[in-house]
Amino acid sequence: MGDMEALDAEMTEEEQQDDDSTLKSSPVLSGARSYDPDTDPELAEMLLSAVDVAANILRDGREIQKISVIRTLPDLLDGHGQECLDKVFPLVQEVLHVESTNLDMHCEGAVSFRNILANRVLCTAVPSIADEILKGILVNLNRQKDNLSAAAWLETLVDVVDHIPVDAVRYEVLPVVLSQADASQRVQRRVIASKLLEKLCSVLAPADVKADLAPCAQMLCQDSNANVRSAIGQRLPTIAKSLQSATDSVALILPCLIELCKDEDAGVREAILNTVGACMPYFDKESLQEIIVPLLRKCSEQSYRIGDETLTAVAKNLGSWCYNLRDVLSPADRAWFLSMYTRLAGVDDSQQQPANRARQGP
Repeated sequence: MGDMEALDAEMTEEEQQDDDSTLKSSPVLSGARSYDPDTDPELAEMLLSAVDVAANILRDGREIQKISVIRTLPDLLDGHGQECLDKVFPLVQEVLHVESTNLDMHCEGAVSFRNILANRVLCTAVPSIADEILKGILVNLNRQKDNLSAAAWLETLVDVVDHIPVDAVRYEVLPVVLSQADASQRVQRRVIASKLLEKLCSVLAPADVKADLAPCAQMLCQDSNANVRSAIGQRLPTIAKSLQSATDSVALILPCLIELCKDEDAGVREAILNTVGACMPYFDKESLQEIIVPLLRKCSEQSYRIGDETLTAVAKNLGSWCYNLRDVLSPADRAWFLSMYTRLAGVDDSQQQPANRARQGP
């Protein structure tokens, strides 16, 4: 029995040695041991983090890959926070700088930056994100010569103002509004500047509105382009409200209303007639009685006589004008408004200009 046990033990040891030899000589396992990230590019790429992959694409990828990274930047930041901000965001800015004429890339960037700033959870988790993204928006806007790309970044700024700290709005965004509203800028930029100006009124203090935004609005009301004048005219009620002072509203906004009511462009006059009623609560009674009532009477008579598109604005707003002015109307004024109402009720197509009839349809 002892000899048999010794023989079995010897055979088991030999079999184990044979198995080890077989494993060592196996081409599969032998090859597996040769995989080394330092020497195998494919394995190294597989082991990269999402942040590193995005960074590599932004450095050496194709255009469509870079656009994809920019589009998914909010998700990447949401998952990797500060690491993504440190490694990927500077490369995104570099790509946008190099591809300054690539409209698709800048539109994707503008949307991504807007979505990042709108994500309050993300901005709270990584406090530096808001500052970096705002700086990125401003840098990209200032670099842009192309009108459409610049418009995309301006529109993004309009959308994110509510998510930006007040100090940043005052010292970084306000100068942008003032520069974009300048007459030397393209018309589209000046129109968007009007929208941005309105948004800033809801963020900044009345003193800032009075010192900077209201004078800028006055300048835009005198713009050479009718679209710009119409755009700012529609935003005068917000500016008047933000001033929080009837005296300031009368001094700064009322002259704009008067000027635009006399505008040579019928579209501008129509826009301002649709706006006057919303401005009335921010004027004092004396101004309403002595300036607004005579102004509306004159404009309404002109619209009735000419029969252009402003006549529709008069008909639409006549009731609200009467209601807002009810405390300051004299008996003669009330009689005039009633007379105008009856005249408007009797207007037929033959009394309107062809262009106005076409706008109203059959």
